[in-house]
Amino acid sequence: ALIKSRALQEQGMSQTAAYVQLGYAADARQYTRAAEILQDLGLISVVLMTNSSHKIESLRAAGITIAGTQPLMLDPGNNEMLRRRYEDKIAQGHRIHL
Repeated sequence: ALIKSRALQEQGMSQTAAYVQLGYAADARQYTRAAEILQDLGLISVVLMTNSSHKIESLRAAGITIAGTQPLMLDPGNNEMLRRRYEDKIAQGHRIHL
């Protein structure tokens, strides 16, 4: 999906919009296996380094207590492609401050 979406992204389309136009889910990642691994290790509570509210909610739904989050600080500077990527992530619900 990523490689197929690149041409559309180079035309200015966001990654999410390109995925959807090509018939893929906007974000098909699942975190149930990660939750299972954490539980197998005896971990029931974690502090996540993430900007993704989807990841937080998915792990909570799988029975993991999120004790806190540490957002990743991002600065795209003058990189326009990186800025568009972050704006796409913000549209997906990520907590990124530009």
